[in-house]
Amino acid sequence: MKNLIRTTLIVTLILVLSFPLMGREKEKITLKMSRQIPQSVGNIQPLTATGDTLLNESFEGTVTGWSYIDNDGDGNHWGIYEEDDAPPDTFAHTGLRGAAVHWNGSGNDDWFITPKIGIASGKTVEFSFWARSYLSSFLESFNVKISTTGNSISDFSTRIDSVVDVPFAWTKYTYDLSSYAGDSVTIAVQCVSVDEYYLVTDDYLLTATGGGSPTITSTTTGGDWNDTLTWIGHVVPTASDDVIIDGLVSVNLSDTLCNNLTINSGDTLTKDNNGRTLNVAGDFTNNGTITENNYSEFTIAVAGDIVNNGNWDIANIIFTGTSDNKISMSNGNTINNAGISKVDSVSLLIIGSDSKFNNCSFTNDYYMQGFGNTYQMQIENGTGYTLDLMKSSTIGGVKLNGNSGFLKDANLNDDDNGGASLENVQLKGVVSVASNNITFIGNDVVVVDTLSKDNNGRTLNVAGDFTNNGTITEDNHSEFTIAVAGDIINNGNWDIANIIFTGTSDNKISMSSGNTINNAGISKVDSVSLLIIGSDSKFNNCSFTNDYYMQGFGNTYQMQIENGTGYTLDLMKSSTIGGVKLNGNSGFLKDANLNDDDNGGASLENVQLKGVVSVASNNITFIGNDVVVVDTLSKDNNGRTLTVEGNLTNNGVIYEDNYSEFYFNITGNLINNKIFKDCEINIKGDVNQEIEVNNPIVSTTKLYAMKGTGSYQWKHDGVNISGETGEYLEFDSLNYDVLGDYVCSTD
Repeated sequence: MKNLIRTTLIVTLILVLSFPLMGREKEKITLKMSRQIPQSVGNIQPLTATGDTLLNESFEGTVTGWSYIDNDGDGNHWGIYEEDDAPPDTFAHTGLRGAAVHWNGSGNDDWFITPKIGIASGKTVEFSFWARSYLSSFLESFNVKISTTGNSISDFSTRIDSVVDVPFAWTKYTYDLSSYAGDSVTIAVQCVSVDEYYLVTDDYLLTATGGGSPTITSTTTGGDWNDTLTWIGHVVPTASDDVIIDGLVSVNLSDTLCNNLTINSGDTLTKDNNGRTLNVAGDFTNNGTITENNYSEFTIAVAGDIVNNGNWDIANIIFTGTSDNKISMSNGNTINNAGISKVDSVSLLIIGSDSKFNNCSFTNDYYMQGFGNTYQMQIENGTGYTLDLMKSSTIGGVKLNGNSGFLKDANLNDDDNGGASLENVQLKGVVSVASNNITFIGNDVVVVDTLSKDNNGRTLNVAGDFTNNGTITEDNHSEFTIAVAGDIINNGNWDIANIIFTGTSDNKISMSSGNTINNAGISKVDSVSLLIIGSDSKFNNCSFTNDYYMQGFGNTYQMQIENGTGYTLDLMKSSTIGGVKLNGNSGFLKDANLNDDDNGGASLENVQLKGVVSVASNNITFIGNDVVVVDTLSKDNNGRTLTVEGNLTNNGVIYEDNYSEFYFNITGNLINNKIFKDCEINIKGDVNQEIEVNNPIVSTTKLYAMKGTGSYQWKHDGVNISGETGEYLEFDSLNYDVLGDYVCSTD
């Protein structure tokens, strides 16, 4: 309570009769200054009343939050005067008191300033007051100015009225301030009279009617939420009140309620030492600080949107509405240490700006939703915003549609909460898979920078297509599996353990020039549909093989080089094909290891072999009519048998190493145009076969007869070959001098 200063002012007036005088002539009257207003040029206490009336001041009781500035420096300033034996209605339009300011012979520059007043959005706002000149012969002048920033003179840059010659009779001045709805304002009456007498005012009124809710603002000193002294007007907010925090306010009730809530810049909302929940029925705007202590959690339950322009450091944010919610923040701001959930699983949580979350988790709320449920989240459509989780925050129990925006530095972790799914999003920074319950859906999840995993073995499920423009890698602790139902496009670095194509339709794998897939086991669950090589592709230290666990041993899947393209499947002398049926469609297989002893074998058809293709299994078959050796066909260090069920054309080099033998069991035709040496060729067909020798074959060649029950007799061009009565006819080499037709007669 301020001390009341009572002053008796004796003024001599020169009463003007029938001729002009140079001075003031007056009767003797007594004026009493009832209260002195505190001078202030700094922060002032905001004032908000309940209901539609935000300011109603007739100076009859305790006056709170008003201030003055004696800018002309004459020591006379605005004060609250009460009538004594002055004529009635001299200082008070109603009651006994009003606000007035004394004259300055050189000109007044005296400011009378309201408290800061918060106005809800959507309101029709009207400000009014009454004024008069003390004497009819000395008419006053004033300006009315408004500020949305503070109460220093420099803040009042907007003038809403300028009045000259204020009437002697009480006159009401009214202003429409509806354009300031949704803001906080301070209003000043600036006396600019020059050598007049007293400018007198009374009955200041500001109303906000129509849409919106009543606004209650805290004092600058703040206090506990449920303490009436914390709030200007001494009214604790209710669920229907908009609230402005303009000091340090502590939530000290179990279920605190308000409508919209705003924390002003430089001010703080916190809680006491107990776990507390603040229920906000509307929107929450933080321009200052929201924090909890270290004792227990602070939960903000919001039905509307959140805008964070300040510091945010609390435990839980729960969006409670059934309509879409939006969370946004200004550049450089962060939400810290918050669990962020949404009760409704149908409406959206929208990321409405570039946003940063540090040590936060986006997950469903167990208590309101139960385990196994998810909520839907979107990056605002058409914006390209970035949701930055700063390598410390997680997404789980959420369906995120990025709308072609960016998810950055996120941990995808949800083993228990219904899983997390991503679609139509670009992954920036390092996004880490930390759960086996993560799914990429749709066709537009794109790795821009890096996709990795935690220290455990992980499987990422991709329900659509998958594009890598950055890096996919695993740590050294355990395997990372990408299970893809759609296609893979690799335009970057790929270095993981397993790729499993899970769909029952054709899948395609392609990559841009110069890119490689490294260290991957590549399998396909379905044995009927195709895995198509859709570009020139390089695979380093990879294996194309069936998946034992999904298909079992002995099964194969079908693979094609895209028809009509002539693409090259380059296995870089380090990758293997096994458990696969490859149709090259006249394309190229380069530098491949053909190795499948256990997985149902590998077969090749209609393919051209480039580089060095090595047979490293006895379970390899060339089928069809068009396997062509362009460069080199060889084997590993073990004895190997290659089965050729179709035609084999050699335009390059076929040879064995020096360690052991290389056998060819051929049931089709053989065309040799280059070097074929140091092997053993067994011609074993059930129909007529041709060996076209355009270059000598320097390999043991055996022509096998069909099995008979009696004796065998070999003929060359119809003539019996003496002594050749066995099951096969053997040549050390095939030269031009042995050309002709060879037939075996059997009983």
